[in-house]
Amino acid sequence: MNAAKGDYVAFLDADDLWHPTKIEKQVAAMAKHRNQPDWAACYSLFRITDRSGKVLKNGPTRYSRGYLYGSHLVINHIGNGSNLLVRRDAALAVGGFDTALSHCEDRDFHLRLLKHFRIDVVPEFLTGYRRHSDCATLHHSEMARSLILVIGTSANEPGIPPGLRRAALAAAHNYAWLKFLKDGAIKECSASLSSFLRSDPRGAAQEIVYRLKNRFKAVRDGFGAKALDPKRETAPEFFDLDPCDGVLAEETVKNTRKFERLQDFDAQLERLFAHEIGEPAQASRVDTEQKYALQGRN
Repeated sequence: MNAAKGDYVAFLDADDLWHPTKIEKQVAAMAKHRNQPDWAACYSLFRITDRSGKVLKNGPTRYSRGYLYGSHLVINHIGNGSNLLVRRDAALAVGGFDTALSHCEDRDFHLRLLKHFRIDVVPEFLTGYRRHSDCATLHHSEMARSLILVIGTSANEPGIPPGLRRAALAAAHNYAWLKFLKDGAIKECSASLSSFLRSDPRGAAQEIVYRLKNRFKAVRDGFGAKALDPKRETAPEFFDLDPCDGVLAEETVKNTRKFERLQDFDAQLERLFAHEIGEPAQASRVDTEQKYALQGRN
């Protein structure tokens, strides 16, 4: 990053894909904020592909823009390390990537960036995120431990509201317990389950039942292995799809009450943290419009 000469930096993991228009569209989105130094980055939607680039499914179609630090502790808005374009000066101002982390270094960097800056989005599927047997996200226990460390470090900072801290730790342990289970790390799985239950008893009970049902179904369906998966064989290639296919006209918001509360946390933390690097925080018209849109869909 220190060697880069341009105004922006974008990151592409070795096995991921970019649509040819990704950088162009993200730079155009950032150009709208040329005189607004509190806007530092832009992300896009992504599709999940296999090793050969065939699309397995779309990533989340829900998206948000503005000051998202608090909600990013609970929801990974950006999704992966290949999805972001960021102003080089802003990336350096927050310290870049932590090279001591072997996993989740992108989530850690995104959190430090979003703590002080706003982020925009191009709501198109411009990144192909590959999943295969060699990718780092399948290092289950390592990913789980790193996420707990990264989220725990940010969530326990001074100024984080207790309700947001509980929600962030619940989300981290919700992710972690199943990862540990997949690796047979029963002791760590049990510890994460206990932390999840303490942080959000009702949500944990619902999530555990849901995930276990899906897990048992996957195991059951795995017996009698098939030589070929017909759906996989006919899946489209990432580059053959229009990046706008599957994108909704408006933001899709599930569990509206939960997202409204996260937006309240974002507004509270913006007043606390956004002024620490760069210009003083200003009222966000985008955030206000987003909140009214959410209220209109209740």
